Amino acid sequence: MTNGATDMQWVGVLLTSLFFFLGFLVSTYIAKMKGFFSLPFKKYVGASPAGIDVLLTTFFWIFSLFVSSNILVRWNFTVSLTNIHLIALIQTFAFLFNVILIFFYALIRSSFPIKSIIKDPLFPGKTTIGSDIATGIKALILALFPLLAGMCVFESILIYVNGGTPPMQEAVKFLIEALKEGKPIFLALFTIIVAAPILEEFLFRGIIQSYFRKKIGPIAGIFSASALFSLFHFSYSQGFQNIFILLSLFILSLYLGFIYEKTRSIIANITLHVTFNLINTIVIIIYNM
Repeated sequence: MTNGATDMQWVGVLLTSLFFFLGFLVSTYIAKMKGFFSLPFKKYVGASPAGIDVLLTTFFWIFSLFVSSNILVRWNFTVSLTNIHLIALIQTFAFLFNVILIFFYALIRSSFPIKSIIKDPLFPGKTTIGSDIATGIKALILALFPLLAGMCVFESILIYVNGGTPPMQEAVKFLIEALKEGKPIFLALFTIIVAAPILEEFLFRGIIQSYFRKKIGPIAGIFSASALFSLFHFSYSQGFQNIFILLSLFILSLYLGFIYEKTRSIIANITLHVTFNLINTIVIIIYNM
């Protein structure tokens, strides 16, 4: 339980959560009135990946990490590397290797609809790349309100119970450690801001959500892909506090899934995801300077 100054902190955080929740209601209402949340072409399925595509692209992701980690761990570097240096290198090489595997897979398997996954040229509600980027930014602004409100509510609960603070994602911990060491910061920034959003959006939205769309419909597909996306970030070491991270990522993923259905362009998703990670990164860098 709380006492003294902690009580004031708890009340302050709770009031802040109320502010963001009201911001969520107002911004969502305005966006709805302007038609942002409409899906006029949700019955359009389009070219969808097959089950084998889902399995193999997921395998490519795991395999690229496995190969990169095994090669780099055994590599005789001319200079000694810390764990953070090594992790940053592994993630960078895994990203590049994964891109190469997907590229060759698309060349070999002609029925793999990679063009439609990236940006469906036959989608009736065809949009420009600029419009996709704008949609991603708008969705991010809308998503920030419920995410910040949820963060404040969870923090107020932890403060009230034991004076604790919300847990950090593993990627955030990785970035903080990289900032302390300095040298791997550029590779860390690349993996967090660029590599992770591109691969995650390609797999969870482009592949998995597109597959679910054909099997169970667009709305159920958004929720199913979002559930898998949040579970992918599960961390056993964080215990019950990891639930907050999973819930916040699930909310973010719902927005990501929605704009993918709205635009059928992964560019909108990558814009939202990259910008979200960039904002978090800037805040972390400023806070740790």
